[in-house]
This record gives sequence, structure tokens and C-alpha cells, in this order.
Amino acid sequence: GYFKLDNPSATTTALRGETNGFGYAVQGVAYGKAIGGYFGVHNSSSGADALQASTSGVANAVHGIASGIGGRAAFFENTLYNNSNSVLAARTMGKGWAGVFLAPQGGKGVYISTNSSTTSLDATNIGTGFAAKFFANGPGKGVYIETQGGAGLQVVGGSKNAVVHTPSG
Repeated sequence: GYFKLDNPSATTTALRGETNGFGYAVQGVAYGKAIGGYFGVHNSSSGADALQASTSGVANAVHGIASGIGGRAAFFENTLYNNSNSVLAARTMGKGWAGVFLAPQGGKGVYISTNSSTTSLDATNIGTGFAAKFFANGPGKGVYIETQGGAGLQVVGGSKNAVVHTPSG
């Protein structure tokens, strides 16, 4: 079917699905090579999100599942070269973490790769705690730093300044 609400002043929804049972209110399934669903805002002056999800229950507002051998559960991409916004932002107004990355089956945690003259990882705390903490449980190790000739570790400010040089300088 095709639904179109052709009124720039309209404040109503063009399509709505509701259920008070256990089934999906709206479902889109692609069995071929098409995309299962698409949401877009095609107005360069619009400040509206293309997709918004919310829940007042105890489950996630968005849950991506990758059950194939080569897919990701989520992929976010900024394709405009001049866009200086972050690709992913998270904010919590509660007491929990703004982000949690778990790899309980032996996978890796977080990988960061940049081609920039600025830092690859910034951690800032405007409170009284540490900006970063590295903890190895059991036989794990703390921090490994490798550089191609620059200072291996440089500490600036606080009660002591220190530079730990690498074997090449």
C-alpha cells in the first residue's frame, strides 16, 4: 500500500499501527535483497530526526540483532565530508553509564583508528574523579603504549610532570 499525507500544515500521522497484544504493531520484512525498512527526512533545513524510538517499559528502545555470519548489529556513518558532528552520541540523565561495550566471549572491547593531527581518544571529567581508569582483572595487564618515535607517555599538570621516552628517544 501507499500512504501519503500531502499537507505541509498537517500535524497528524500518515500511518499508525497499534496492538495491545504480543505481536508487532508495524512490521516490514524483506526476503529478497531489498532493505527491510527505510525512514528519511529529505529537507536540508529540517531539524527532525529520521527515526525515533522510545519505551516506557523496562526493555531497550532500540535493539539491533545480527544473526548472520558477516553482519553488524548496527552501523552508523557520516557521509558528508564537511560535517564536523560526531557519528554517535550518547547521553544519560540518570546514574548509569552513557556507554557500555561488552565482549564476554573473548572478543575485543573498543577499537579506535583515526587519520588526524588531533588525539584519537579524549577523556574529560569535570567532577572530582579521574578522567580515565584502566583495570585488568586476574592475570591481565594494565596499559600498553607503543609509539613510532615520540614520547611513550607524557604527564602534564598536577603535582608532577613526567615524560617517559621510548628506546629511540
